[in-house]
Amino acid sequence: MDCCGGGSLFMEPRSTYSPTLSDETLRKLPDGRTLAYRICGETAANCKQVVFAFHGALGTGDFDHWSYIFQKLGWLVISPTLPGWGLSSANPCYTLNHYAKYDIKHLTDHIFDTVLGSNTKLERSFLCIGISYGCIHAIACAVHLSEQVSGLCLLGPHGPFDDPSFDPLQGMAFQSKLGLGTVGFYMPSMTSITGKMVQTSVSTPSKAREFVKTNLLDAMNDAEKQHFAAASKDLQNKVASGEGIRDSLSVSIQGYVDIPVVLRSWSVKDLQKIECPSHIFVANDDVQTPVHGARYIHEKLQEYGKRSKLTEFDKGGHMTLVFCFDECLEAFVKESSESS
Repeated sequence: MDCCGGGSLFMEPRSTYSPTLSDETLRKLPDGRTLAYRICGETAANCKQVVFAFHGALGTGDFDHWSYIFQKLGWLVISPTLPGWGLSSANPCYTLNHYAKYDIKHLTDHIFDTVLGSNTKLERSFLCIGISYGCIHAIACAVHLSEQVSGLCLLGPHGPFDDPSFDPLQGMAFQSKLGLGTVGFYMPSMTSITGKMVQTSVSTPSKAREFVKTNLLDAMNDAEKQHFAAASKDLQNKVASGEGIRDSLSVSIQGYVDIPVVLRSWSVKDLQKIECPSHIFVANDDVQTPVHGARYIHEKLQEYGKRSKLTEFDKGGHMTLVFCFDECLEAFVKESSESS
């Protein structure tokens, strides 16, 4: 599938609204931690569908620049900031199981009971969307809250670490392989040092933009660079502006330090518990979440008798999935309507 070929159902000028950390809603969890989240898209009174969207590493729960898409679909989108990023407290019990069964379950109850209390047309079900590192959090919700999750959309997922026949680091960029592999997992002090260095490197939007250029833009192929340039002008994109990366590490680096452990806190066998249809998107030149990880998850879902569709973009790498979110979402909606 070619990416960003134009003609998307959702294409139109984006909003210039640029939220900050202070725009997040802070929800106190039963154990005293704080969970930060945003709500965008359709209003609570008029929405037809609830969606939980999970951001990737070096990000916060900011999906506002796609709000125009969600409004067209009648979606109310809740985007939590993951533990240890932005204003969300770090979680000393941070496993994907714990996150879904406690943090997100608490938040979903609050959303349906309080925010959506007057909207009696809605069932207590929701779709889950994950981007990059956020994919495994979306998977965890589909696994541990299977009675409520009605659809799963994954853009660039990481493969699991518990199958000896599968190497999730295969094809990954050296720096990412080092951080997510045995060094990052068994030497958290090294990950902490790296996290502090990154935090310093992105302490202002201008520094964060330079970080993006050095670590993402220079590694992109020509097609991705063109998409990035267009997105920088068209979207008030948090990656392009540098603000989102700065915000993600402005309070703590713990979310960054937790990544190697959290990636290992789910099992391929968990996929057997997913009941909803899944649509997985991946770019063939991705060196952050390599294509074989998405293929592996798709094949395992099918092996377990689950409904799964895989869409591969022939050109572009990891950031292509962000810049082509419009097209991914359009395909996900179409597939969901046809399978319902």
